[in-house]
Amino acid sequence: MTQIETSTSDGQTAKVEAPKLPVLSLDEGYAYFDGRIVPMSEAKVSVATHALNYGTACFEGIRGYWNAKHEQLYLLKLREHYERSLRSQLMTCAVSLSNWFESMSIARMPTCAP
Repeated sequence: MTQIETSTSDGQTAKVEAPKLPVLSLDEGYAYFDGRIVPMSEAKVSVATHALNYGTACFEGIRGYWNAKHEQLYLLKLREHYERSLRSQLMTCAVSLSNWFESMSIARMPTCAP
């Protein structure tokens, strides 16, 4: 937690705690970019990209938990996340769910809970 100063409704200054947001450097993390999963340092777009200028990008977070005992990554409701993301993408492009699953190596991971 980080302490920040803010103004109250009566004009007083108060210190409150705000969560510290994690920031990924270009040396860590991966991105789905141009049909494949690549290191963050390889995922680069032009400043003229339509999604950047007009807000036509789609985002979907997928929660996963690593089980050290089973050495297995458990992803929650993976298919539902992909289907929701696909519906969002269909507004701007034509992609089929089966083609998208085929291109995603992570999609071949089991999705069952322990």
